[in-house]
Amino acid sequence: MGIAIQNTILEQPIAFTSDRQFGLTVERRWVGLHNAVLGQAVFEANFADAVRFESHGAAASLMARYGAAQDGGTEILTTQFEMRGEEITQSIWKHPNYSGVSKPTQKAIIDGATSEDSHPVALAKIDVIAAANGDNATTVLNAFNLLLEGTDNYLVDQSYVFIRTRTGSRNYQAVLEFQNDGRIWSSAQVANYVGDPAPFNVPQLDAVPNSQALQLAFGWRKRPTDVVRISNGNQQITESWQSARWTMLLYQPVA
Repeated sequence: MGIAIQNTILEQPIAFTSDRQFGLTVERRWVGLHNAVLGQAVFEANFADAVRFESHGAAASLMARYGAAQDGGTEILTTQFEMRGEEITQSIWKHPNYSGVSKPTQKAIIDGATSEDSHPVALAKIDVIAAANGDNATTVLNAFNLLLEGTDNYLVDQSYVFIRTRTGSRNYQAVLEFQNDGRIWSSAQVANYVGDPAPFNVPQLDAVPNSQALQLAFGWRKRPTDVVRISNGNQQITESWQSARWTMLLYQPVA
């Protein structure tokens, strides 16, 4: 009389790997009769990040790997950082050399550059207003000549773009945060948000004359967040910030 086999599949002790970059991964293993282990493999494929089934004739073995522990722990997403230099166009009145020119003088320079007056006549009218507002004559002349030449903006070569890309598996998606897109962040706020202060060892622009009137401040404007769903079920979230002098009259800072 044969002996009935009660357990056609047995789960083995769990193995896990803790990695600083990829987080905690857990491996579950089963051994047993072929059909029972194959059925378990089909079931685990719905949830596991990787499944390996091996047949040994009448017997078989199965390994299923998960991106996080089965106790509700959270996976550490794969993260990539990138720092890129860029140039952005801004008005010459935001340049440190000309941001201190008073508003009445700026208007006089713009009016003079677009008027039909000769250069000496237009400059004489500008000088009267500039003197009344305490503006430097050489600075005013240079600004006037720049506008006559058609140079009414400049490239801010101190601009940088910082990019963070997070990749999560289909079972462990990254958290989406859109509420602060378009706002101005300080360097400390960005470093604290991404948990990595190293990328912010870059030149920062100091305050300039007249910055109080325009409420100019150096900061990082967060661009709209990009989300990509990859064919294998993974998800990529890309967030980027651009550095520049921004006016708080147009942009809202992060609280």
